[in-house]
Amino acid sequence: MELGSTPPQSRTVDALEDALATRKQGGTTMSETGSVEALLETIEGTPEQAADLELWVPARLTLRGAEIAADVAMAVVLDRLLGRGFMPAGFAQEATGRKYLYKREISN
Repeated sequence: MELGSTPPQSRTVDALEDALATRKQGGTTMSETGSVEALLETIEGTPEQAADLELWVPARLTLRGAEIAADVAMAVVLDRLLGRGFMPAGFAQEATGRKYLYKREISN
């Protein structure tokens, strides 16, 4: 890496912050509690041509009405995202959860 150049991790964080700063209001409700089912519906409702997806994930999650560990919930969510061609592209920590950014894989 050249002196004065921005490390790749910083560019990823900067891109995520830019994407989060320019997102449209009203599409994401930043609640403290949510359900895995609602996250999966958001993923399924994303247009096939969408290049990226921002997903608000509350700190507390439920599955079928019962509280679920965040790592288990995210495994279910990530499985669905990968199945739709999205790859993780970073996240921003908030007081009541995280804003995740996913980008669709481009196939040649």
